[in-house]
Amino acid sequence: MFCKGTAKDILAAGLLILLFSVDFKKELGSLNRELQLHILELADVLVERPSQYARRVEDISLIFKNLHHLLNSLHPHQARATLIHVLELQIQRRKQAVDDIKRYFILFSAERRGAETSHGVSRNPGWAVEHGL
Repeated sequence: MFCKGTAKDILAAGLLILLFSVDFKKELGSLNRELQLHILELADVLVERPSQYARRVEDISLIFKNLHHLLNSLHPHQARATLIHVLELQIQRRKQAVDDIKRYFILFSAERRGAETSHGVSRNPGWAVEHGL
């Protein structure tokens, strides 16, 4: 699944996996199961053959490094998803504010027209300026 070595070794061997082709959920689940298995094997080795525990600890360490790498690889994706969510909320709030302004404008316009017609006021735009509206 994953190999030992530095990033340069991995790149030199041509084993670099593109992040977009990795199924993070599947890989993390697989590594988690593998970690559980290796921990059980370590417990067994410590009981049966205590002198041979070092290799099991190295295997567990490698699994933790791979888990750490995958989780760090998820940070940009998580940040992008969070930003998209925040921006969608902002758009929704702004659309609601525009709708509220339109609704109040229509309500105010209707009340103003009703007041103008009931008081016999002309629809002269200068009238609104003269009266502070």
